[in-house]
Amino acid sequence: ADSLRAAVFREALRLLCEEDGGIDPEGRQLQEAYLKALQAEVSNPGKGISSGHMHDSALMGSFQRLAWHLEERGQSEDALNVQKKALEVAQERFGHTHRESLQAATALGGTLRAHRRFEEAEALHRKAHKGLAAMLGKNHRDVLTSGNNLGLVLQAQGRFAEAEMWFRRAHQGLSKQLGAQAPSSISAGLNLAKTLA
Repeated sequence: ADSLRAAVFREALRLLCEEDGGIDPEGRQLQEAYLKALQAEVSNPGKGISSGHMHDSALMGSFQRLAWHLEERGQSEDALNVQKKALEVAQERFGHTHRESLQAATALGGTLRAHRRFEEAEALHRKAHKGLAAMLGKNHRDVLTSGNNLGLVLQAQGRFAEAEMWFRRAHQGLSKQLGAQAPSSISAGLNLAKTLA
């Protein structure tokens, strides 16, 4: 993350100092510089240094931010490939049961669901849920959210009874943990309501 910031700041300074018009008002040049820096970080992942300290999430965050930007630009296959690489790097660096690996599996599962690749998405969500539950306990908010994500994949496949169970568990647990008005609780409740409708 520090090398990413440095690359973007260098480009911003270059644009301010060397370009006649400076930086374009919409910031497209800086967006391109940011994406270029993200792509460089992802193609040769560093150690995940942010603010001078090593953070696992800083490394994986670069992958997720790049995938998001690619999706926003309509480059879905590229985004999917970035998330696949994120999972591969996380598993190599941290192991298959590390939290960062499980979160990378969840992110990839969500993208696969959006691409209607339900069997692959379901397998990743089940793996992530199982690993998170073993690590954090079945009532942890991340585990409940993971169950909600699994419910979404099941619902998309028309497996409503299974989806209902996951949504109900997520809604009840998240409401207890965070309160009924928390965005995660409301989201799980809405998913449950759609399944019951």
